[in-house]
Amino acid sequence: MNEVRRWTLACATAFLVACGDAIRPDTCTVQVASGCWTFLGLDGEWVTALVQTPWGLYAGTHDDGVYRLVDNTWQPLGLDHAIVSSLLFVPGSPERLLVGMRPYTDEQTDAAVFASEDQGQTWLPWDGGLAAAHDGRAWAFSLAMDPGNSDQLYMGLNFPIMRSQDGGRRWQFVWGTESELGSWMWIPALLVSPRQDGRVWAGGETALFTYAILCSSDWGDTWRFVDPMPRTEGGVYALAVDAAVENRVFAGGSYGIMRSDDAGSSWRWVLITKQTGLVTGLAYVAETLYAVSEEVSDDTSHRTDLGFYRTRDGGETWDTLTIPDGAGGGEALVVDSHGRLLIGTRLGRRGSGVWRLEPR
Repeated sequence: MNEVRRWTLACATAFLVACGDAIRPDTCTVQVASGCWTFLGLDGEWVTALVQTPWGLYAGTHDDGVYRLVDNTWQPLGLDHAIVSSLLFVPGSPERLLVGMRPYTDEQTDAAVFASEDQGQTWLPWDGGLAAAHDGRAWAFSLAMDPGNSDQLYMGLNFPIMRSQDGGRRWQFVWGTESELGSWMWIPALLVSPRQDGRVWAGGETALFTYAILCSSDWGDTWRFVDPMPRTEGGVYALAVDAAVENRVFAGGSYGIMRSDDAGSSWRWVLITKQTGLVTGLAYVAETLYAVSEEVSDDTSHRTDLGFYRTRDGGETWDTLTIPDGAGGGEALVVDSHGRLLIGTRLGRRGSGVWRLEPR
């Protein structure tokens, strides 16, 4: 039996399980028009970051630190004193998992970034002493790695950007300065071009609640500031580059998705979300770009729904995809080694946690 037939049979068999609202991580697979969804657990957690590694799947949360999925059970791994902003697996010898931290309000932390070389059992401060030098109040809002050089890492802070060229042992400021920590912008999105052409993009929101994109063409040595939507309130929370079309970049943020066809110099809207919300994740599976968002529901609870979108023609047209009952607002989106989407959600009208999708 070929892989397609096995997958179809597995989905059809699992769909016969009575799921309802009580979804079990090891038994229930839900088939809807968008594909075969499996709930992986962490129900009740606000999932803020995901990463698939050779060690397994890791999730970062808003309140309870980092978890690792082992045999359908989520193991808590600590770092629960602040919000996990980002997770980054760094290959090499040794392999490392990096965790970026950002505050609830005015917490302190031993480091803006922590590293583990033993699958999350122990953690080392990995920000070059940045937080220690600032009374525990330096925070990483995003992390990124050069796909062609695992020693070259980037960290987005509350205004500045730092770069490491030795895997994170030492960091230097490449946008902004140390004295500007906590100033007029925060950077929740970082992206390094897979083309190994020196291009790096950063996205965020200014203190005036306006969009901000930074572009570099020399690995971060110099940067150019771009306001993609002048005189418009909003921020950028996710970035993706089109590997098939040179100079095409997507930015997800408040209200929808923007596209640039000139490497970030100019932008235009290509998608407005169905409900008011934030596009928090962008990911490619082959030549198809997927997006997830957290969208304000129509009721008065202020909880969010999962928005789920797809384009197969470079953003010219978009499909609004169906989601299973139980999926709250989208917070994180990654792709595993099998081309399946992993979606982290926050508390919504129908639940929260981590979902896996085999898309159609």
